[in-house]
Amino acid sequence: MGFMEGITAGFMGGLMGAMTAIMMLNDNLKAAGVIVFLVSAVIMIGLNFMVYKETRNEERKHKDSEFFIIVWSFVLTTITILIMVFGPRSVLLQ
Repeated sequence: MGFMEGITAGFMGGLMGAMTAIMMLNDNLKAAGVIVFLVSAVIMIGLNFMVYKETRNEERKHKDSEFFIIVWSFVLTTITILIMVFGPRSVLLQ
């Protein structure tokens, strides 16, 4: 748990702020995107495995339907996509 928290905090702390976005305008954005994707994938896989390892022997307390989660995920994803496509543009991209 401590390892996963450390790697997540260290990685995300290094990428915070508008300074990184401005610096990436002239640098290797494609290479940075691949590196960010790979590190984020490792973090997500590690967190998923950690949750599985800690809860594999326990019975679920709430027998919830997955339909509610799927519908809300679809609705929130659709709203996010609409905001990204039709929302206001940044001053830097005009």
